[in-house]
Amino acid sequence: MPRARALDTVAGELRQNILAGAWAIGARLPPQRDLAHTFEVSRLTVREAVERLEGEGLLDVRHGDGVVVRDFRQSGGLDLLSELLRYGDEKGRLPAKILRDLFDLRTALAVEGLRLVRRRPPAAARALLEENLCRQAAALGDAAAVIPLDLEFTRNVIRAFDNIGMEILFNAILRVLSKVPRVLAALFADPRLNYRSSRAVFACLAKGASPARVATVRARLARLDRACLAALGPAQPQTPTPFQKAPSREPGPRTSNKDPSPP
Repeated sequence: MPRARALDTVAGELRQNILAGAWAIGARLPPQRDLAHTFEVSRLTVREAVERLEGEGLLDVRHGDGVVVRDFRQSGGLDLLSELLRYGDEKGRLPAKILRDLFDLRTALAVEGLRLVRRRPPAAARALLEENLCRQAAALGDAAAVIPLDLEFTRNVIRAFDNIGMEILFNAILRVLSKVPRVLAALFADPRLNYRSSRAVFACLAKGASPARVATVRARLARLDRACLAALGPAQPQTPTPFQKAPSREPGPRTSNKDPSPP
């Protein structure tokens, strides 16, 4: 197996073991030579995998004191949500709580953004949004066509807020969803709900974000979220419970990851 692929595999196995609670917070990973033997790769590959997970906030490399598992709730970034979702998806049951948390974040971004708008966007910006809505309305029978239109609409709305932080946060949420295509597709299981949510947002921008209009946005997003969860089918009611207990045995790879690089 090429070393780059072996690196991805080992990092993925270690990440999933950590998220599954194979090691408790503060636990030390086995020595890298033992992990290299377990995963059938070189120590260099293990070292690079550990460095990757350190960058994700999952591990703390303490020179002279080993590699320690961190609490991702304190150190992880938003991109880690995609790993939690993918972990649950691979087990056959998406974690409903994490999905709801992600939806809540999206709703907060929309509602607070609307409240930050001090004045109506310029006429050109409103015309761009309205033109997008016309294209969405024409494509309602084709979910695949609606997805890029909806994302374009959302980005243009955020730009109307003139808030760089919100646009960067939107980028992060979009990356999370793009790594779990089944969730992104479920969000557009009924494109009419997406369209109605967008119309409600546009009404706030065009006529003012009154409490009643903002409440309508929140309600329509909530209905969209319920439809997404229903489209995904049975979900795990709670998030995987990482860091609950130390492992009874050393986690190992599911497949051989033989690595041609030297030890």
